Amino acid sequence: MMANTNIRLIKDFNLFSSDQLEEKMTSTVTFFFPELRPELSSEIRDIEDLSNNLVFAPAIGTLVTYFSDERPVPYLAKKWWLDGNRWIFELRDQLSCENGEPINATNFAESLARTIRIYSSGGDHPVFRRIKGYRQLVSGRASGLEGIRADGNRLIFEFEGRDFSGFLEHLTMAPFGFVCSANFEGDKWKDRSTIISSGPFRFAGMPDDRSYHLIARENFLPEFASKFKNIVVRRGDLGQFKKHVGPKVIELFDPQDNHLEGFAQIRQMPQGLYILALNHKRATFESKTVRQLFARMFKEELRRLPFESKGYFKTERFYFNDKIELSEIPKSSHVQEHSSKPTSIVMKIANNKVHLALQEIAERTSKRLGWSITFDTDPSKTFLREHERTNFDLVVLGSEIGGGYESWIIDMLFCSDVGSRWPDPSGQICEFARKTASGEISPDSVAQQFQDLLTDDAAAIPTFHRGGFYLLSKDLDIKSLGPMVTRIRFEDVGPAL
Repeated sequence: MMANTNIRLIKDFNLFSSDQLEEKMTSTVTFFFPELRPELSSEIRDIEDLSNNLVFAPAIGTLVTYFSDERPVPYLAKKWWLDGNRWIFELRDQLSCENGEPINATNFAESLARTIRIYSSGGDHPVFRRIKGYRQLVSGRASGLEGIRADGNRLIFEFEGRDFSGFLEHLTMAPFGFVCSANFEGDKWKDRSTIISSGPFRFAGMPDDRSYHLIARENFLPEFASKFKNIVVRRGDLGQFKKHVGPKVIELFDPQDNHLEGFAQIRQMPQGLYILALNHKRATFESKTVRQLFARMFKEELRRLPFESKGYFKTERFYFNDKIELSEIPKSSHVQEHSSKPTSIVMKIANNKVHLALQEIAERTSKRLGWSITFDTDPSKTFLREHERTNFDLVVLGSEIGGGYESWIIDMLFCSDVGSRWPDPSGQICEFARKTASGEISPDSVAQQFQDLLTDDAAAIPTFHRGGFYLLSKDLDIKSLGPMVTRIRFEDVGPAL
């Protein structure tokens, strides 16, 4: 008996004979993501949100990509090399979007200029601000970017200096790939419910209200071709995953031992971090001393909370492997007096294990302070609206942060539109990121100084690191994935031989 999910999927194609139907069914692999948002957006400013990225990023082709071995490899680019301050990428021939729009160096330069302009509306981009002509582009004095230009089938990036940190990594990100112009009207995204593909998969809609369907594009970079024609991305828990018939993968952050039986497994590196963000733009947390009081009590309650998980790890440190000394937040009698005033705060949460644990800790902390607290569980319509945070005092934010301090990642998370604007009330963290990037601060003390600034500002409280598991059904080849995988690309997964 075929799984109902796939039967609904096939109905969106055409009518097939039973033999053709069987062929289509075996060419489908289903990915289950229990934490996938119920509402997704393809809009270019939303696409870096994890849920949006899972579904829509495979429809954007990038110059460079990562597969599961976590090494950058040429993708839409055939090769690249460095010549002084210039990076030169030679593009592959005869590439196009699904609507026939050519992917060439000239169009790529225009696509990047548009995306960089959009991503610079709220502040300088952490990497591309170092490209020649950036200031003229974002100020509106130029429509293109002088430092990104075409030379035949070569795309040339010219920097103002020799600081290239984060450059290749950004070129692997969906917004800075080739975004087909038909997705836009000027700089405005046309339809956030769909996307015109320049990448290995085209988005084919929703076969049901819990699934998203992607189809591998024929003859698109044959050397990197997907082993499966049809990719279904589902919101679904472990129970739905186990019932499902056919090749399947699930991402779990808190599996029990019995969950792992009968499935191949790969453990992710714990490079994700959840913080509790205190909104310094709202009255309660405008004062640093009030933030410090709340943060100190919150950390005390976090330490006390019993919490066991295979994929989430309680922390007070920003980076998982840091062994740096943690600073104590000073006590203040003035703040204790302030805390006795009637105060009501609002916290934004989602329905998952980490958010629910942090809800309990925030509730205990508020009770100790004599504050009232309410919780907003409504899902955000878009990534951008979630991170505007105008109506919330407390928000749980999460991101991949890497394995150790890198200035461009901190710049991206705290200071630019690429990240979700983690709080930096004093501006010290953004200033620190720029100084470390320029070499003004000794690399030996960077991790400690950064942690101290974070503690002093008391607006971004580290709470949990995350590194879950991928479970693969036995009809998939676990050897097709590298052991260092942090995010599976759909082309990575192949059938068992």
